[in-house]
Amino acid sequence: QKERPSLDKAWAYFEHVTLPRYLDHNAAIHGTGTSETKSNSNRGFRGQLRRSVRRLILGHEDVMDLAEPGEDNYPTKLYSPLWTPMNQMGDFGLGVGLYFTALRSITLLALVCGLLNIPNMIYFAGNNYSNRQEGVDIFLKGSAVCTEQEYVPCPTCSIDDFADTPHRIATASSFYGEEDLIFVVKNYCDGAKLQLVMVNFATLVLVFVGMTLIGRHLKKQEILFDEDEQTCQDYSIVIRNPPPDATDPDEWKTFFDTNFGSDVHTTCCTVARDNYLLVRALVRRRELLQKLKWALPPGTSLDIPSLNDTARDLKQKRTMLEKIKALAVPGVPELVCQL
Repeated sequence: QKERPSLDKAWAYFEHVTLPRYLDHNAAIHGTGTSETKSNSNRGFRGQLRRSVRRLILGHEDVMDLAEPGEDNYPTKLYSPLWTPMNQMGDFGLGVGLYFTALRSITLLALVCGLLNIPNMIYFAGNNYSNRQEGVDIFLKGSAVCTEQEYVPCPTCSIDDFADTPHRIATASSFYGEEDLIFVVKNYCDGAKLQLVMVNFATLVLVFVGMTLIGRHLKKQEILFDEDEQTCQDYSIVIRNPPPDATDPDEWKTFFDTNFGSDVHTTCCTVARDNYLLVRALVRRRELLQKLKWALPPGTSLDIPSLNDTARDLKQKRTMLEKIKALAVPGVPELVCQL
């Protein structure tokens, strides 16, 4: 008899295998029970908030080691989406850690820039700029939107001058002449004050300096994330000046195992030949052969003598238009020449 599907088992599999978990060293040291008991006792929002404030003030952050999916020999806990320390984001990969580090840094920079622009926002939303911006959407209040406007005559203006903003120009028929009168919208808001200029300039300088500091901070975090996680790269060495005839990986493995102590074990050894130019040329040759295969009729031989004959025949039969086209789009003769 087949076992019926169980939602509880499915959720347990999802929580312990699919979702990321970390090793709970505190539960293991103090013997407080399984990961479920420890997790249930710490789910309270107030407890999480209290620990987060303590970490923020004292600068103490627990070390979290990513657990293997399905770990059942050691107590584990789920990573918190809100309270996971930033220096532990490297558990999910170097790119993930750097992404959230950059996101937090840019968010703080944008917050500081917004606070710096509060004087400008107060001025724009006040009486001295645009009469408190009456009729403006609440999300646009404090911006440079000007509502103090009126149409004024502009004899020297033309429709072409306002091609990008046609709503700011209008025409009216003249009672005394055949030419239409031109009116344009004029703003009476004073947006050229020294205060606005200085705040905008300070914001620009802050952004420039902030992005420079963020770049340096990301480089430091990259090193910290890499040192915090153990990968095969941490246990690998590269020999950059080998003897010219040392091309046998088995010989290198024997050399390492016998010359660096009995506790040294070589898991994997490979020899990379300095043939980058040769490999690149072979790849280019394969690409050209593939293009020729697509350009020629099915069944055409792709050996060099046959390709030379085919290219010569096609080049002799070309019209003037095809010769001009070949200057921009290489045809079969040009591909054979490159081959």
